[in-house]
Amino acid sequence: MGLRLEAHHLAAVVGHADRGHRSRRERCIAECPVIKACAIAQPETAPVKAHARNHQDIGHDRLKRFGQHQPITDLAHRLPGLPATEIERLTASDHPRQRKPPAGSRETVKAAREVGLATDRPVKREHPGRSRRKHGSQALADRLVGHAAGLCVDRLAPSDQPPAFEIAQRRRRSAWYPRLAFHLSVIQLGIDMIRTIAFGSIVGVAVLVSAFAAQAERRQPASAPQSAPAPSPDDALINARKAWSQSDLKQLDLAARHIPRDHPLADYPAYWRLNLRLRGPASAPQAEELDAEVGRALARHEGSALGDLLRRDWLLNLGRRGEWQQFDAQLARYPRRDDAQVNCFAWSAPTPRAEPSRTELEQVLMAPRDLPDSCNLLLEQVVRQKQLGPDAAIRRLHRALEAGSVAAIRVAADLLAIEPAALQGALAKPPAEAAYKGRREVALIALSQLARTDPQAAAQRLEAGVPSLTPGDQLFAWSQVAAGGMRRLAPESLGWTQRAAKAPVSDDTLNWMTRAALRAQNWPLVASLIDRMSDEGRRDPAWVYWRARALRAEGRVADSDWLLRRIADEFHFYGQLAAEDLGRLTIVPPQAAAPSDADIAVHSRNAGFRRALKFYELGLRVEGNREWNHQLQPMSDRELLAAAAWACSINVLDRCVNTADRTQREHDFALRFVTPFREQVKRASGERGIDPAWVYGLIRQESRFIMDARSSAGAQGLMQIMPATGRWIAKKLDVPDFRVELLSDRDTNIRFGTFYLKNVLDDLDGSPVLASAGYNAGPGRPRNWRATLAGPVEGAIFAEIIPFHETRDYVKKVLSNATFYASLFTGQPQSLRSWLGQVNPQPASTTALP
Repeated sequence: MGLRLEAHHLAAVVGHADRGHRSRRERCIAECPVIKACAIAQPETAPVKAHARNHQDIGHDRLKRFGQHQPITDLAHRLPGLPATEIERLTASDHPRQRKPPAGSRETVKAAREVGLATDRPVKREHPGRSRRKHGSQALADRLVGHAAGLCVDRLAPSDQPPAFEIAQRRRRSAWYPRLAFHLSVIQLGIDMIRTIAFGSIVGVAVLVSAFAAQAERRQPASAPQSAPAPSPDDALINARKAWSQSDLKQLDLAARHIPRDHPLADYPAYWRLNLRLRGPASAPQAEELDAEVGRALARHEGSALGDLLRRDWLLNLGRRGEWQQFDAQLARYPRRDDAQVNCFAWSAPTPRAEPSRTELEQVLMAPRDLPDSCNLLLEQVVRQKQLGPDAAIRRLHRALEAGSVAAIRVAADLLAIEPAALQGALAKPPAEAAYKGRREVALIALSQLARTDPQAAAQRLEAGVPSLTPGDQLFAWSQVAAGGMRRLAPESLGWTQRAAKAPVSDDTLNWMTRAALRAQNWPLVASLIDRMSDEGRRDPAWVYWRARALRAEGRVADSDWLLRRIADEFHFYGQLAAEDLGRLTIVPPQAAAPSDADIAVHSRNAGFRRALKFYELGLRVEGNREWNHQLQPMSDRELLAAAAWACSINVLDRCVNTADRTQREHDFALRFVTPFREQVKRASGERGIDPAWVYGLIRQESRFIMDARSSAGAQGLMQIMPATGRWIAKKLDVPDFRVELLSDRDTNIRFGTFYLKNVLDDLDGSPVLASAGYNAGPGRPRNWRATLAGPVEGAIFAEIIPFHETRDYVKKVLSNATFYASLFTGQPQSLRSWLGQVNPQPASTTALP
């Protein structure tokens, strides 16, 4: 507590003696009706300045700005509130007991003045060598206390007065004393009057100053809270998108206020707002108003990427509401015909515009993946009406089990009326024992889930027999064991595949089983499994190529060559392999005529491209790619090459590559396979003794030449180096003061990336296929995968059986790229097979590389 000056008691109380043991003189000092400081009195051997900085009174110190401290401020605040009697006691000078005490009492007054006024926390004693000069406010407080103590001394009873008082009493009784006393009284009265007037003046001045300060404070207008500076238009747009992603309509509207109409992306906040409203519930009047607003927005954005997005959102909203007439009208203007979510609503309508074929329903509803809500609703309708036969529900369960999707399994279980408790037991890890003894569907769920984590255990269960399973169920269960085994490259996978060869499964499971046969180079089984795939699956270039190889192994060379010619002119991994099998090495095709400056300039004025560039500038690549790709849809080869050339000219290299990659007849591989910062790549590759064509092939796949590319896992830069790997490389290269941020620096990234690639290559016996896999998945994994081989396999087979989809695709594209780059650099035909080589089995081992 701070120094609060109030009436009733004197603050200067000596010690902590109990009131009952004090002398009358002490009690007078303690109880004299003068100004009180609400503080604990503590004995001090020397005067101590009272601590005036008290937490409760912060904000009341109105004179602090003038250099004053709390005591004078509180005095000025408190005195006007004192009762009149207390003011009179402080100022009445004619009271005989308020005269100045004789000289003999000065020690008592001094003692009273030297009592320290303690606050609610200990006060530090002044340093002996430090000046004891007090601030004016503190000196005034001390004088007031001393004066009050002096007044109290005069009120003491004779028995409590000090010896000096007794001497004065004897002098009063002498004969000459009355006259002297009279003159002295007059003098004393004058002194007391002067003292009282001075004291009153001080109090008055303090009160006036306090009142003036309070008046000034009241008149001073309250300062408005400082508002944050308005965000820039670009920052506001980013804030609006963030609010949209968080479904925060209020914050979206606040951010949109700071985006001017001339901003390239000014229409997007309005779209995001409509998107949120279309996704939410709405009453009938609100829905009617919303429909009108969407209709007006579509009229403004017809044919644009934003317009297509908005029309899709509206179609889904209309489908949920069952507004089929409006739905059909908008569906006719929707350009996409492969949108499963929209198609499922269209097919659910009471009178659909076009009845779906059974094949269309099968392709959508029996796909091995999660289905959107509209398709799950359609599935329920189809199952109930038996449009896909009486076994549609169990087949949907099979597709869900192949996808490994718990959500899809639950939907299928509802269609089959499986008890929730039984389903939960089958989905447990590991499945509950009771699951294998219940319904066949429950046992099938349990076995399929077990096959994903422990295929050997699932195989043992099947070998032991599961009574509830039908022969068809057992085939399906073995297929899941085979697929689960091949995902782990289990050596038993071929045997499990042979047991499940006739299982009615999707292409996803057949792909895994075919890889098991391919690893064993069991060509008849490879051919038969590919033949069982869907038409779409058999058209996949990978399976076209491997079926051709299987036919060639069986001696059917003409049939094999016919299949190879179907894909040999295509610019991808299997097209290059097919061409080599036909005797043609990879060579860059003739370059198309360069687009004119006028053709290129057309694209620089394209508003959609400009919106894409703005999205890229803001780091919103998904939205930017959507805008960019929308502009490419109607373009011819010539227009695509001009757009790619413009993208390269403004250094948007990923769009340059992807745009040039779309041409069908006229090509420019200098745009498809760009070579920026060639000197840096050439120098870094030369220092490590690796082919720059491989480095470029890897960068093209890793980052598409986006300098600041960053993966969801944290990999950075052109060659996508992980922070931990970067720190390891920095130590090996003795780079001082390395920071992870340096990985985004072009030269550092290329230097580090080539160093690491060379280390991985050496660690994996100089095999580019193993090293490419190791660069993507970590160098330890290819070692483990290689250890599962029963014998040597060609690099192409090893690339196909890699169990990680991303790494499998990555290795194929990196080495295909490298072959094209090598042809560009040398002008000579190149062999993809020479990059792939042969992979020999070796025992599993560890590596020191990160």
